[in-house]
Amino acid sequence: MNQKTLKTPKIVFILSTFLLFSVFVQVVYAGTSFHLTWGSRGGGDGEFRAPRGMTVDSAGDVYVADTDNDRIQVFDSDGNFLRKWGSEGFGNNQFFGPRDVALDSAGNVYVVENSLYGGGMGLDYIRIFDSNGNFLDRWGPHIDAALTGIALDSADNVHVTSELDDEIRVFDSAGSLLRTIGSPGTGNGEFDKPMGLAIDSAGNIYVADSGNHRIQVFDSARNFLRQWGSWGAENREFKFPQDIALDSAGNVYVVDLGNHRIQIFDSNGNFLGKWGSEGSGEGQFEYPSGIAIDNSGRIYISERDGDRIQRFGEPIADLSVSKTNNVAGTVAANTSFIWTLKVSNHRAATAFFNDGEIILRDELPTGPFYGTPVVSAYEISNGENISCLIDGSNDLLCTASGAEVGIHNETFFDVHITVSPYSAGTLVNPRSGGICQVDPDGLIDESITTNNDCSDTITVTDGPEIDVQGNGASILDGDSTPTTADNTDFGNVDVDSGSVTHTFTIKNTGTEDLYLTGTPSVSITAGDFTVSAQPVTDPVASGGSTTFEITFDPTATGTRTATISIANNDNDENPYTFDIQGTGTTVPEMDLLGNSIGIADGDNTPSIADHTDFGYVVTGGTFSRTFTIENNGATDLNLTGVAPDLITLTGANAGDFSVSIPPATPILASSGTTFTIEFTPSAGNLREATVEIANDDSDENPYTFAIQGKGADTPVVVFGANTFPSQNATLASGITHLMLEFNMDVKGSANTESANNIANYLLFDTGNDGLFNTVDCTTGVSPNDVNVPVFSASYDDHDEAGPYIVTLTINNDTPLPAGEYRLLACGTTSIENHANIELNNSTDASLDFTVQGSSSGSGSGDGSEVTLPKTGYSPGVALTLPPQPATAKYSDTAIQLSIPKLNLSMPIVGVPEIPTGWDVTWLGNSAGYLAGSAYPTWAGNTVLTGHVWDPFNNPGPFAQLKTLKYGDRIILLFGEQTYTYEVRDTRIISPNNVDAVLQHEEYDWVTLVTCESYNTLWGSYDYRRMVRAVLVDVR
Repeated sequence: MNQKTLKTPKIVFILSTFLLFSVFVQVVYAGTSFHLTWGSRGGGDGEFRAPRGMTVDSAGDVYVADTDNDRIQVFDSDGNFLRKWGSEGFGNNQFFGPRDVALDSAGNVYVVENSLYGGGMGLDYIRIFDSNGNFLDRWGPHIDAALTGIALDSADNVHVTSELDDEIRVFDSAGSLLRTIGSPGTGNGEFDKPMGLAIDSAGNIYVADSGNHRIQVFDSARNFLRQWGSWGAENREFKFPQDIALDSAGNVYVVDLGNHRIQIFDSNGNFLGKWGSEGSGEGQFEYPSGIAIDNSGRIYISERDGDRIQRFGEPIADLSVSKTNNVAGTVAANTSFIWTLKVSNHRAATAFFNDGEIILRDELPTGPFYGTPVVSAYEISNGENISCLIDGSNDLLCTASGAEVGIHNETFFDVHITVSPYSAGTLVNPRSGGICQVDPDGLIDESITTNNDCSDTITVTDGPEIDVQGNGASILDGDSTPTTADNTDFGNVDVDSGSVTHTFTIKNTGTEDLYLTGTPSVSITAGDFTVSAQPVTDPVASGGSTTFEITFDPTATGTRTATISIANNDNDENPYTFDIQGTGTTVPEMDLLGNSIGIADGDNTPSIADHTDFGYVVTGGTFSRTFTIENNGATDLNLTGVAPDLITLTGANAGDFSVSIPPATPILASSGTTFTIEFTPSAGNLREATVEIANDDSDENPYTFAIQGKGADTPVVVFGANTFPSQNATLASGITHLMLEFNMDVKGSANTESANNIANYLLFDTGNDGLFNTVDCTTGVSPNDVNVPVFSASYDDHDEAGPYIVTLTINNDTPLPAGEYRLLACGTTSIENHANIELNNSTDASLDFTVQGSSSGSGSGDGSEVTLPKTGYSPGVALTLPPQPATAKYSDTAIQLSIPKLNLSMPIVGVPEIPTGWDVTWLGNSAGYLAGSAYPTWAGNTVLTGHVWDPFNNPGPFAQLKTLKYGDRIILLFGEQTYTYEVRDTRIISPNNVDAVLQHEEYDWVTLVTCESYNTLWGSYDYRRMVRAVLVDVR
């Protein structure tokens, strides 16, 4: 849910009339005033999981890096959800742990990701989107950089911080690396885990040097300038500063993570103020992690553990009441003028207009950052009794002479004074020499001047002169002959879908202000023409100008006319009128089809269905698609591109596509033509381009759509960590299944060329002569060899992202007897990739292994090569365990394992090593230390295991181990000592990949391992989950 809490502060406002000034309440560091909050923990719209960096655009919309939800969310300034994009993954619009967000001068969105926190294998990218989340580009990967902060300078140079490399990387707007700043260390210009950064108008760079608990400042040439801060909780001390922002005055706001507060400094590091404490209340924080300040001075704070955004510093509005028209100014002879009382930007308060006085009272919030209360009162010239209430909806409701009138925000209450008939000369207002009374009722304790001169002098002159222009040419008052020269003729416009807008300028060439007195200022007589933008300047000063816009949207063919009228205070051109015209026409209408399916203009989602996706094609081979252009309009459609192709191909891989057969032009009404595009991939994987067709359709020129195809290389069998058994392995007991891995996605549907067709595999024993006599798949198993049936084949491409693994159930799911075996994956007969390329260049892939003895097995069919412990029982089945034998007895280590993110705490027991590995049958809710790895808390690699599913049909303690990400904490408690480790790697591995789990380390590491992905077909788990963490603290 998007939960918001709004607080409206009480404010004092100051009024003035008849005097040309408005007095305002000055509030310093209003950001300390809590205003509203939104967000809660979750994955829905407006919900967060560990939000981090933020930024605000010129419209006040807030962009939030929702880190653990792997997405960007956008809100308006009041916390209303607008849009989002992103999910976990390696795709262009996906992330692994987005950490910070920034905007360039064009409003494009730059996102840095810290994939080590998000499970992205250390591949960090800088991704670029438009403001709606459409992908534009990405830079990287930056391997194991752990990018944490981003900021752009005035030239759109991109600055990012690297937490692991302890440096700032600076790129130009095209993504080229310009320079780096800093290196690991504690000296000036050195970093320990730099986080957020900000850049001021002079190009100076302010960096949150988190691990050194300080702020560092560099000039635009990367020279070190100054630094402040150290570890602690006093003023100018920090505990892991996370982010930094600058306000319009250049003051520095620092997110002090460990102290749960915000500190404020001037640009030289002098302490100015602070607010916040640990908690979930208003103005409290649970590990604040990001900060942004908008153009109005509002401050937005994200909370990593609080999963919310708080907004502070609602701009304290300035209420002013001032005489704005003809104040101590001039007015034309023989006319009337108006003194205007203008009320704007108000808040809840009460104003009294009594006996010619204007009085406003309200309270001012208490605190160290607020100004002095002031109440003012001034006489009005007509002495009318008026009482007004300024309510919380920003409306001023007044009662004058018994009638109620509403004066809304940015509107006017008028006091009229008639000046007629006077010739040129001087006029003094009716209260000449009058007194403006300040606080006549003595409501304020301070000593305030009580009398001020309110005299006003009005000079009567010859007046304003209106001149209306179009396209830079003057249009005479009363003109009835529209022409394109002055924009009064709008030309031909399509009746069905077209419209055109012209801009006109109102100039005042007279000596006095020009007032536009109509409501609206510009009126029009015909429905096919509308005033799409009224003038914004009123009055128009002598020598000044303002503009308005007229839009022509014809409803029928032929000439359409209208008259413009502008009421004003010009003595002899009121109203100012002139005629306009335009012609409604019909135009061609272009549509495009692929495979008889419509392709929209601007379509950027290629599909096999409409032929915009060419599918897999052999690298260097060719494949063609034919498309149809239809003209569904009433006139001929002309293709205006460069002959002979008439079509332009652009994009990253445009050279892999060509127009082999161009279209014909022109295309008659209700007719069509075709063209053919040929795809010749120059490399493997995805190849993309955009088709552009220039034409004379009024609203679809050029007509564009995206196309793509995939180049395909030769598929082969990969003999690596996911192969079971490994090549030339010797197994102590029989097995019931085999695993092979392919280097790319191969066919997986139920046909003769697919990886899950059992006919595409041969498994055989050497027979009596001890030799392999079978040649290949084309000849079948030799009579001298012993055929072993392949019972089933299950292919998994992991959502086309790999690894690409086929699992074979063999020997009717009975463990193999002793013997020498060979498996052939058939390339000579059938297995192909999606481009119909046969496996291994049409040769078979061979896997040899030996079984030393037969075994009935434990139900899994795994041989002794699979030595990683089986820490998962079958879901849906409750078991009664036999007594634990003395040979498998576990030892007590007196060490406790704690994983805060999983809310886990359990004892560690020692699991002895037996000939086939480690027996963890009786592990229960304990963590098992595998004998043979480093003893817990000692230098080296300690391997701990736990059940993912227990024998009583319940989730085991390691059921959520796969949710751990880079940076999560693992703690070992031994006596009074606490050993804290941080996760550095999490991945799935094959059940027999013992080397990865027992990897040798010189430093103190902990490796957690459990089962993952239960396979109901074989009754065992396909993979093991491995999480590795390194020691970062002992206390």
